[in-house]
Amino acid sequence: MYALVVDPSAQDAGAVSQRLTNLASIPQDGLNLTLQIQKGFTVDGKIVDYEDPTKPMKGISVRCNNDLHAETMTGSGGEFFSQNTVTDRLGHFKIQHVYPGEDPSLSISVNWLRTKLDGKWVDGPVTKVVPATGTNSAVVEIQASGKNLFRYCGHVASKDNALITNAEIVLAPSSCPDPDDRGINLHDETIPVDAKGDYEYMAPTPWVGFIRAQAEGYLNLRIKTTHPPGKYDFVLTPVKEKNQ
Repeated sequence: MYALVVDPSAQDAGAVSQRLTNLASIPQDGLNLTLQIQKGFTVDGKIVDYEDPTKPMKGISVRCNNDLHAETMTGSGGEFFSQNTVTDRLGHFKIQHVYPGEDPSLSISVNWLRTKLDGKWVDGPVTKVVPATGTNSAVVEIQASGKNLFRYCGHVASKDNALITNAEIVLAPSSCPDPDDRGINLHDETIPVDAKGDYEYMAPTPWVGFIRAQAEGYLNLRIKTTHPPGKYDFVLTPVKEKNQ
């Protein structure tokens, strides 16, 4: 394991690379390496509370993932690496020397709900960070929450309004408001209905990829696209009626 060091000079402040790994032992007469050096950029950001944007979020973990897009892979890492930091008491974070390759991206340890772009807030995370034109810095402001704030609820019954005691609701919370993005589901959640046929779920974000009602002996009923928090009732049809 070794690192590349560039000594300071009149033209350069100097630099130390990420640790490099070589499974083979280095010969006594040295090892020839072809190296490419690019000047990195800085991500300068802030995370504030979604419910109260005047309140900074302290101690939030922030990660910037880098892909060197190497033509060969060692199998020991180094082609993909992450830089990590945490927000200070004012919610600020800074990650320096970000590799200026394709698609460096941010992730945080809480629910990323809104992003400030060009002075305007947009719903959802914008994880791809690039420096502003003519600068060496990418500025990002994030509204986030460590709570499950968004309520989904409703009632499940048969067509004659009879209670279905074994009914369940399956929801797929999403990290993004785009219903066409197939890789955004966080995980599926299954919620049984209560004794009155009602259900309630507090989601980490205001988007779900789908909501499905299901019960043994009944046809599943599914809402396929991303829907906002609210009340969603389901009326299920017995399988035997479908087959008649």
